[in-house]
Amino acid sequence: MSAYPKVKKGIGGWLIVPAIGLALAPVGFVFIVFGAGFLLFSQDFENLWNRDRAIVLVSIFELLGYLSIGFLACKTSYVFFKKKLTAPKLVERLGITELVFETIRSILYGIISGGVAEGWVGVFLRTCAGAIALGVWIAYFEMSRRVQATFVN
Repeated sequence: MSAYPKVKKGIGGWLIVPAIGLALAPVGFVFIVFGAGFLLFSQDFENLWNRDRAIVLVSIFELLGYLSIGFLACKTSYVFFKKKLTAPKLVERLGITELVFETIRSILYGIISGGVAEGWVGVFLRTCAGAIALGVWIAYFEMSRRVQATFVN
């Protein structure tokens, strides 16, 4: 007898953790985009462009990346709470996209600033820790009977 019979289940158990993150994603998305966009649309943009184009270009990359991740997070949130069958794959893709984006962003800022505050080893360790955590969540979404019983629409 299994702990989770093959009947519809609500969002519960460990699914609460990604549910909280996805519920807050649209709010975080708005703050991040305003923060990244503030630099690009401020009156000091021209001065910054003339002084350090690399920072402006990385900031544009950052803004576009956050916009893309934000839209993906909003779509994933909608599909997740509608309990669609595609939700687990979208959650996995969102996690992979965020990890790759944050790694590239850290590397770019490190290159243009001559190093990162935490050092290159710190970027590597943070990326490895993120990859391990993401691997655990992907395994959960792929193998959990709770997930299979929840996302059935």
